[in-house]
Amino acid sequence: MVDPAALPRPPADLVDELDPSRRQAVLQTDVLAAARAVLLVVDETPPFSSTVRERSRWLAFARSLLATQEGDEADVLGVRLFVSIARTAFAARETSPALIASRQALDLARDVGDVESVLRIHAGRVAFQAVGARAEATDEIAEMQGVLAAHVGSDLPASVDVEVRLARLAWAGARGDLVAMRSSLANVGRLELPKTDWLHFLAWASQSALAQLMIRSGQRTHAVRALIEAARIADELDAHAELANLQGTVAGIAVQAGDFESAVSHAESALAAASLAGAPHGQPDPWLGMPYDLAACKDAAGAIRIMAESAVDAQTVSDPDAFLQSVTSMVAFYLADDRAVEALDALGEAVAAARDNGHQTAARLLREVSEHLLGDLGVLRN
Repeated sequence: MVDPAALPRPPADLVDELDPSRRQAVLQTDVLAAARAVLLVVDETPPFSSTVRERSRWLAFARSLLATQEGDEADVLGVRLFVSIARTAFAARETSPALIASRQALDLARDVGDVESVLRIHAGRVAFQAVGARAEATDEIAEMQGVLAAHVGSDLPASVDVEVRLARLAWAGARGDLVAMRSSLANVGRLELPKTDWLHFLAWASQSALAQLMIRSGQRTHAVRALIEAARIADELDAHAELANLQGTVAGIAVQAGDFESAVSHAESALAAASLAGAPHGQPDPWLGMPYDLAACKDAAGAIRIMAESAVDAQTVSDPDAFLQSVTSMVAFYLADDRAVEALDALGEAVAAARDNGHQTAARLLREVSEHLLGDLGVLRN
């Protein structure tokens, strides 16, 4: 029997932020019940970059509690702990550690027969492999579908159901399957979920995915509306890493529309957000579906490099929409850095690359952008 006085104590400042019932739950002397309550707090905390420290501190407390326990129930909670650690690592843009932790959690979840955790793990791995590791994501989605098929008729908690549906949405976006994207977005919108802070994450992910759908459908105005709404959520929650990508994407769309002044403004906002994010690594956003992450860039030169690499990645997987978006966002950062001539050179190279890859629509749009930019700089005369 563990002496209650010897048990670890949770961070006082975090406890003070809880409502009375939740505070009582995490402070109780029943160690397993307290650990379960702590993990529920983490589950309800939206996994944004801005909540990584908060989630990590709660998880450290949960781990210290479970270290004092043995038995089946402790093992089941240990699986949930690993799932939350992986999700927090993804939010921190520590993709490799997150994949390792989630694989460990998957093995443990299978050992204890925790189907809900198995599905949550697969869903998380699908989402964060969809953009940059399609082959792995293909295997992951097949495994997830297999688990679902083996448990047809089982009532999944709403929290698990939404994660599975978001994974399908990310996968549809990565494949450019617009019909599946629309269906997945509609299905997510019909879910009835508990009113917790996690809903902020769902709203942000849904708006980002809607923006991706509109980008891939060629509906720029609707895409910007969704991006602005997603950016509002990110800004309110100080999710600077997420905000940087949203602003960078709006900057590219402004370039496509020939509104270079607005493009520069959004590019500068993206750089400001990235400077506050302080992320050591980049991790493409699964909901936005583009192969870039501005969170780790330090300046306009860094953003230009990231977008140039993204354009190459988009060509590799034959994604003309991502190629167009990456190139035009790169142009916005060139302009924000007062390097208009280099922006024009980049556009010329991109037009040739698009033509060589058979992406005639992208080539035409980039050519139009180049002509508009030349006119804006006074090189062309009406």
